[in-house]
Amino acid sequence: MRFASVGVGSFNDTLSLSSALGNVAVPLTGQGVVVGVPPGQQIVNVLAFYDTSVQSGQLTGQGNGNSAAGRLGALRNMIKAAGDLIASGLQADACVQLRDALNRTDGLPQPPDFVAGLAAPQLATKIRELRTSMGCPN
Repeated sequence: MRFASVGVGSFNDTLSLSSALGNVAVPLTGQGVVVGVPPGQQIVNVLAFYDTSVQSGQLTGQGNGNSAAGRLGALRNMIKAAGDLIASGLQADACVQLRDALNRTDGLPQPPDFVAGLAAPQLATKIRELRTSMGCPN
């Protein structure tokens, strides 16, 4: 039997069993805890946010002419590459890749950002949170 909580905290209930020998009440207790989202799933979530933001026009490439589209694609590839590194067990390399992606979304002048738009700060926050949850060094 498995306990799957509906929230955080202590839970109590009673399991009632009926048989030919009679009824038995079994007290059940469990503790619901916050479970972090694994880094591989977080990458999937970041990429989904990225794709939705690009499709809605809230995230755009930064630069002139074709360089804007190129930078937009390059940033997505950086995030995807970090996911591939995580899947291969190369956490330290993924941290470096995510740091580079963050540097291209953080709004600071150097190095220049690859993206702009209303979703750019949110994307930077999501990448920063992922790096923190992975224990990446600053």
